[in-house]
Amino acid sequence: MRRFKKNMAKQEFPEEWHKRESHIVVALFLVICLVVLHPFVVFAQIEGDVSGHWPGDLGLGPDDVIEITGSINVPVGDTLEIDPGTSIAFVSNAFRLTVYGRLIAIGDSANKILFYQREFRHWYGLIFVQNEGNESILEWCEIRNAAFGIDCRNSSPILRHNIITADNYGINCTRSSPEIANNTIIVGSDLTITQPNGIFLQERSNATITGNWIEVNTSSSLDATGINIRSTSSPVISRNW
Repeated sequence: MRRFKKNMAKQEFPEEWHKRESHIVVALFLVICLVVLHPFVVFAQIEGDVSGHWPGDLGLGPDDVIEITGSINVPVGDTLEIDPGTSIAFVSNAFRLTVYGRLIAIGDSANKILFYQREFRHWYGLIFVQNEGNESILEWCEIRNAAFGIDCRNSSPILRHNIITADNYGINCTRSSPEIANNTIIVGSDLTITQPNGIFLQERSNATITGNWIEVNTSSSLDATGINIRSTSSPVISRNW
């Protein structure tokens, strides 16, 4: 009887297979690194009237970006509340947030609420209009690279512990008396088109201004003012730098 000896020799694979296997392993490693180091960012695109609670009402988490694709407004009688660590990106320099109702944006020192425009470009800013008696609160927020920072018109929001960088003014008050405390305000850039003011008070604006750091940068052709007081305004000012 003939016996057949089983071939126990090691099976060899073509060299091309080994190269393909190596490429697959490297590709998987790179994908894992991208997911861990740069997790996918979810966007919600918003414009028009807004209210409620961000980012929760939009189905987003704290690391997701809210993208503003047109000017947005908080209507009279409505409130928009924003959680610490939320990022709000405006996609055009013409877009703004106008508050006719109430804005409650309270972050903390480690989780500021960020308002900005993508790619380090500039956007318009925040406007508070005729909401006396129902004051908004902006605390531990960063308003980055705005044209006009915060504009208060017959409105007196509470503005504390914010960082404001803007081209023309940090905070402008017209017939408004906000509390402005412990903010960092940096004004002036190559895009400045008017006299840059850290804080500008006009028409009976009796703000309380205390503990702020104000820095104004300007070209030689434009005067610069840290706190500019005009038109029968009588603010209370102490310990600003």
